Amino acid sequence: MQKMRPVAFMDGVLWFEDVPEDYTEDCLEFSHKDTVILRDRQQYVLVVLNEGLTKVGCFKDMNNKQLKEAKRTDNTSGVIFNLISYQPTDCETDCIYNDCLSPVSFVLQSNSKKYQMSCTKAKTIEFLEMKSSEEDNVDAKQCNLIFYKRRVNDQYSMFGSMLEQNHYLCTEFENGLFKLGLKEVKTKIDETAQIEVSGCEAK
Repeated sequence: MQKMRPVAFMDGVLWFEDVPEDYTEDCLEFSHKDTVILRDRQQYVLVVLNEGLTKVGCFKDMNNKQLKEAKRTDNTSGVIFNLISYQPTDCETDCIYNDCLSPVSFVLQSNSKKYQMSCTKAKTIEFLEMKSSEEDNVDAKQCNLIFYKRRVNDQYSMFGSMLEQNHYLCTEFENGLFKLGLKEVKTKIDETAQIEVSGCEAK
């Protein structure tokens, strides 16, 4: 049976239209965004570097001069993120986001372009060039872009993936670098999965 949805109420008449078979309801709507810098427990700054055709997030020790240089909009190394916060819509009762507290996404500002942090089925983090507006709503098919924020204390938070349950953004040491990764957290205290979010105004 074809589904119908209300679209307008005019002159005492409620009008409906057919719902396309591939239609997915918006589950989260844009609330607000904050310009931030992300740091790990060592106070290393998350920097997104170009590695060929891909971008890789690494935590690096940066002094104030280096950080100021990295903030420049013409710098290819991105340290400035927009933390996008959402609130739930009145979608279906079995929505994937129903129990998601503080849903957020991360948008990187780098070299005059924007990239959205994404989780993959391979449990890795990638940065996808953003084609739409940061203020767009989110549906269930876009759960790879959504993380839920859980505060650890006044300084640090953990960010869980909506695509891979019980997996959190973390610091992974690989080939001499502290890389941004995704790991399953099995203990209440895992410092590699704790991230500091601090406000920042791009210069």
